Amino acid sequence: MRRFVWLLALPAMLSRPAAGQSAALRPLLDEIAAAHGPAFSELLMRVQDHAGAGVYAPDDLRAIARALVERARRNPESRPDIVTTLGQLGQAESVPFLMGCARSSDATTRLHAWQALGWIGDEQALGLVDSARAALARGPADSQAVAMTDYAAKAIRIKRSLRSASAAERFRIVRATLLEEPNWLVRGDIAQALGEIAGDEVWPVVFDAYARWPGQPAFAQRLVGVTAWRYRQDPAGFVLALKGRRDPGERLFGLRAINGIVAPSDMDALMDLAANDPDEGVREAAAQVASELIAR
Repeated sequence: MRRFVWLLALPAMLSRPAAGQSAALRPLLDEIAAAHGPAFSELLMRVQDHAGAGVYAPDDLRAIARALVERARRNPESRPDIVTTLGQLGQAESVPFLMGCARSSDATTRLHAWQALGWIGDEQALGLVDSARAALARGPADSQAVAMTDYAAKAIRIKRSLRSASAAERFRIVRATLLEEPNWLVRGDIAQALGEIAGDEVWPVVFDAYARWPGQPAFAQRLVGVTAWRYRQDPAGFVLALKGRRDPGERLFGLRAINGIVAPSDMDALMDLAANDPDEGVREAAAQVASELIAR
């Protein structure tokens, strides 16, 4: 498989694990032990997707993580891909193993481990990540490693702050990160915290963050996912914010984010945009979104 997931699923800090999944766990653990080749790659992707969707109960997540750690110890060739999945599972008990992987002689394993440590956000890894970042600063340039260790160090610190912050302080931290942090990996990760913040003040931050970082399609795509997640909680507030944005590119971004998930209550607002928006592209996009809503 050997690929970076680049924030494919929701971080553990935002997952919604469901109870009562243990009956199906034993076959999955057997698969982790026995599957090989493409079957094992497909297994890991399935585990990532299910973890991001909150399918697993908390005890199941821990059991799956333990089984994956054991598999990675026995099969070093699968270690980089397993490390990515461990990051998605978000279990703090995996951190010591991941810290060992971050010391690996294999550069790919180290990159995956730093990313996974940033996803989990456990501060026991902070000293190791800081040391790696300092060592990279003294050596020859390695842009991927520099970006990933920078991401991990910042993500761990920000998540530590978020855990102890009040609601108002959490919003301030998230807003400052999305508008000021130059590392898009950090912004893309922390943006998920917007799903936990109630109130209309979220929407200006989403649109301002999109406008603040033009020319970064990976970050824009991450914001699309966050916007869709948040829209399901507050469709009315989103539409008001969308119609109030001056830049047509921001309105197009918003329409792209909700395409396919529009609430029927927003039909009138979409039709208004389709008929009256001053930008032709926005009118066309709104009409397309409205037509797909009608066809559902």
